Amino acid sequence: MVVALAPVSDLVSGYDEGIGDGAIEEFLHDSPTSRPDVYFEASLLAHVPPLSEVVVVHGRDDARVPIAQTRTYVAASRATGQDVTVLEVPSLSHLDAIDPRAPHWRDVSAWIDGRRAP
Repeated sequence: MVVALAPVSDLVSGYDEGIGDGAIEEFLHDSPTSRPDVYFEASLLAHVPPLSEVVVVHGRDDARVPIAQTRTYVAASRATGQDVTVLEVPSLSHLDAIDPRAPHWRDVSAWIDGRRAP
């Protein structure tokens, strides 16, 4: 079971788009052209279909990681026949996605508990 919170699912495109003001390069310590193996291994999109159940939580107005990252991953996973649950939250900033006191966590907890609310 995987709970992905506003993920950069394609690290190469995220790097190219400058998501997070260089956070991807800072985290991986290199560029995708210098270390394609590292970017491949760390990218969710490179590992489609997922090997377990997945729920992705992402704010529609996330200014740090565009929701297109999640939509691309979900579409690619579903194209392989793997159902991925997605919870697009209308007003959710990037960092609020991880706040367990935020209202969306009720749905995330229900999904984890097997009720699959989203």
